[in-house]
Amino acid sequence: MSHLLLALIILCAPVRSAMTQASPIGSGTKRVVVWDGEAHDKGSSWVNPATSTFLRTQRDAHSGKTALELKFHDKQIWIGCGFDWFDWKAGRKIGTDTSQMTNLNFWIKTNGLTEDLQLQLLCNGDVVDTPEHHAPKMSVAKYCPSYRDGKWHEVVIPLRDMAYPKGYDPTVVTMIDFGFYTESEATGSILIDDIAFDNRPLGEDHSK
Repeated sequence: MSHLLLALIILCAPVRSAMTQASPIGSGTKRVVVWDGEAHDKGSSWVNPATSTFLRTQRDAHSGKTALELKFHDKQIWIGCGFDWFDWKAGRKIGTDTSQMTNLNFWIKTNGLTEDLQLQLLCNGDVVDTPEHHAPKMSVAKYCPSYRDGKWHEVVIPLRDMAYPKGYDPTVVTMIDFGFYTESEATGSILIDDIAFDNRPLGEDHSK
């Protein structure tokens, strides 16, 4: 689905590349942070439908003072949002290199969510957001079953679980999308913070 048809909210205009940082999760572990609300706070977002919003918030955050928050109130519709940390800037050499990373990780806190949230990564190219740029949709509940309990949880998804389609380039990742379908009326919010990639060892359950 073309994001050009969805409500676009510019969070901040300048483009800034994600940076590799030393990580507190283990000696020798590398992290590439793409959003933390402080040092890494640049990017643009989309949201669907128009009854929903996806904005920065200082109401609550996992670290620092700012998180991303999806607010929703609707029924019989797919509700979704996405964050592009390169501000929709297209190019085959523009993006975050995840090829040497083993995991996608982020922190999440939900209120009123009963359906399972799905996510997918998108890579860059000559045109932003074409079908071959979409990694497979992943279930958040599969990797963190208790994430809907109203508390902050870290979700860690091994990148090897994503069967990239032909044309997907993991060296220029620029966007993460979240979404769920609700048949009954759904009202609530989803907070997202500290989105990153790391090289923690596979074979261990890091979600909490």
